[in-house]
Amino acid sequence: MSLNASPRDIVRLFWAASNARDWPALRALLHDDITYTVPQTRERLVGAEAFVRFFEQWPQPWRCEVVQLLADGDEVVSRIDFISPEPPMTGISFFRLRGGRVAQIQEYWPQDYEPPERTVPDLVRMPLDEAARARQGRVLVAETGQSSLPLAAG
Repeated sequence: MSLNASPRDIVRLFWAASNARDWPALRALLHDDITYTVPQTRERLVGAEAFVRFFEQWPQPWRCEVVQLLADGDEVVSRIDFISPEPPMTGISFFRLRGGRVAQIQEYWPQDYEPPERTVPDLVRMPLDEAARARQGRVLVAETGQSSLPLAAG
């Protein structure tokens, strides 16, 4: 993986490594302090190792088909079809890159749902008010409790 790849290519590599279960390749694409949030489930992870464990320990077989990638500078939006034993779901992921690596991901799914049982110790459920702010397009920074600028901002 070249850090000189475009943000769009880095997100494409992200999904390819995820589908291949190539965890070292996935880790190489992530910024050390990546923040990952899913407002519907109020889940948040901070840190590259925690993020890789989250994907690695997913309780069911799955794969993602990339339907669309849109890029604007260091921000990329992906629309995927998430295929698992459950009915397929469409996921929208907002990526922000920093230094050629994925630094923030905020994912949205078609409807609220309860997450599956997992044993990922770094995964926390956000308080309802924090999840509501995340739904408004703010990426949350767990360590400080502050919100960054909305992903759509330049």
